[in-house]
Amino acid sequence: MEEKKKDLSDKIADKVILELLKPKKDKKDKNFKLPRKIKSKTKLKKGYCMVIILKTNGNTLIDMLPIDNEMVYLKETDTYHVASTDFVGTYTQQNKQYPVIILPEWSLKPLKRHELFKETIENKELANPQRVIINAIKMAQLKPKSMLGGSSMIWIILGICVALYFVYQMFTGGTV
Repeated sequence: MEEKKKDLSDKIADKVILELLKPKKDKKDKNFKLPRKIKSKTKLKKGYCMVIILKTNGNTLIDMLPIDNEMVYLKETDTYHVASTDFVGTYTQQNKQYPVIILPEWSLKPLKRHELFKETIENKELANPQRVIINAIKMAQLKPKSMLGGSSMIWIILGICVALYFVYQMFTGGTV
């Protein structure tokens, strides 16, 4: 048998089929990486802390700042802010832990997780799934279920129609 010469469309179709049949490599999820400015300072010196500054315009700034006498100095605003151990948390990346402070620019005190937790409990804004489930069960108990479902209503209407037909036949003298 003579082989036919493949034209351009056949060659393209073959390449597309081969590409579709190749196993695809899964893309890895990208993890959060520290900015380069902080990576250069990752050799933590004693007395330094990663500070996440929440700006008044909505931006955030991450920087490594020294802690002197439980105070952090911000050069941009020329202000000192409290940085005691109550406000320090940890950030873990690649088995390394960094001390972190989340500092609003407009406040002298950083965000304290204990105060935030108490506030969410008082406002009943917890993201606890048990509370959501309990509320859903209570709402289901309060809502009365109707005994007549969709299919039972159809059977009742059909039964009434049949009964009315028999009553009509009896009064008009027709045979049933």
